[in-house]
Amino acid sequence: MISEVNTTLELIAVEFISFDVGQGNFGVLRGPSEAIVFDTHVPPRGGREEFVKRALAKAVEGLSVRGLVLTGFDADHADVRGVAWVLRRYQPTWVMYPTYFKETAEASAVFRVIRGEQRDRKSSRSPLVAVSVRIDQDPVLSELSDDFAFEAFSPHHEDMDTSNNSSLVVKVERSGLSLSSFKVLVPGDTEATRWDAMARLFRGRLRADLLIAPHHGSNHGLTQDALHRIRPSHVHISCGRNNQYGHPGANTVALLKQQGCSTFCTAVHGSLATTGGILGMKTRKWTPA
Repeated sequence: MISEVNTTLELIAVEFISFDVGQGNFGVLRGPSEAIVFDTHVPPRGGREEFVKRALAKAVEGLSVRGLVLTGFDADHADVRGVAWVLRRYQPTWVMYPTYFKETAEASAVFRVIRGEQRDRKSSRSPLVAVSVRIDQDPVLSELSDDFAFEAFSPHHEDMDTSNNSSLVVKVERSGLSLSSFKVLVPGDTEATRWDAMARLFRGRLRADLLIAPHHGSNHGLTQDALHRIRPSHVHISCGRNNQYGHPGANTVALLKQQGCSTFCTAVHGSLATTGGILGMKTRKWTPA
């Protein structure tokens, strides 16, 4: 059972919030002074737009939204409505995404919003910088944030065989001196074949405290070797209730249990927040109220 505890920001080094947005991902990483938004899925039905707007406003309250990370261009990760809300309302200084283009109406719409925002802010004091990532092209991920440091592990041209395996895989951790270490790994929809390569190439560098489960907990989204190298103590699975794909997959749930991970699913618990600070790590149900 998730502990319903009250925490104060003074005791929190880092907090990652996964919104309950159904079959997709929308998260916010909070630091002492900055927030990073990860993916922007907005449920297509049920009047959930207002919930997402309210949740986003609450999650970034009192913080500067430094950047937007899009792990892929399918609508369950890069909904054009969410992208527009983040870029126009919160004016981040950069948007990060994998270096590939999927020829879909949603992807084209997302890029129109990004380019329009770049054009509108070109001569302003805070122009929007596009950070396109492919690890074989040595992306520059330094100086993106005062609160956080970034490391990317994917995509790589050798196995960008599907849009899922073209997902951005990025680890974020507290930069500089802090009271505790807290590392979050966000892998989009990356699947087993790419994890095999990452586990071989990066080994212990994949280590993270919190894993945002790849591909919504799909049975094809993670391997035992990769999980052994990541060694997360906490896992968020973001998926829809009674979704048509059967996420999270029984094999993945069993794999996480075998590894001893504390695993939480938005389809069961609703929105989630995992905090790391001087009192250690804790996951709780989160509400924007």
